[in-house]
Amino acid sequence: IVQQTIAPGITTSILVGDYLMTSLLDNSIEVETNLPNGQVDLGSYNNDFEMTLFTQLNGSYTVGGTSSDFIFLNDATSYLEQKGVCGPVFFDIPDGIYNGAVVDEMVIHAYPGMSESNPVTFQSVSVDSSLVIFNMTDPVFSLQGVKYMNFRNIGFHPNSALDHAIALDSCSHITISHCYFDDGRIL
Repeated sequence: IVQQTIAPGITTSILVGDYLMTSLLDNSIEVETNLPNGQVDLGSYNNDFEMTLFTQLNGSYTVGGTSSDFIFLNDATSYLEQKGVCGPVFFDIPDGIYNGAVVDEMVIHAYPGMSESNPVTFQSVSVDSSLVIFNMTDPVFSLQGVKYMNFRNIGFHPNSALDHAIALDSCSHITISHCYFDDGRIL
């Protein structure tokens, strides 16, 4: 609690201290005045302020399963696109065959923090593309305007000859290494 007298019409800054924000959760800050200058405020419409802050991604996160950081790939890519990155990011995918909602087409646009020093990598935890398989009917990843994204040790298995594993539109610096494409194509 900060108690300070401020003359009418004057602006001041108040240092609220350091706060360690919780990763992957929204963090709320609320500021409210009460009896400004010891008087009842008849214009209380502007006496409070609330802001939700979040952390950008930085480091390794598991994707897939109930005990992971993100249950579905769409959750991870949505967070990436909305909140961005502030360092290199690795989405580690446990061994398994992924179908349905886990691998629904993910459209990823340019995201905050996208740069050569902050690449985003989707990779198999076991470093074996035969153990992480995406069964798909649409592109698993549809990238639009994305730069500096990597795919490592992931297997792609389309459900028809017309399906594509990864669709690229106006992208650059996309690296695909040690991935297995079972009749899947990059468009």
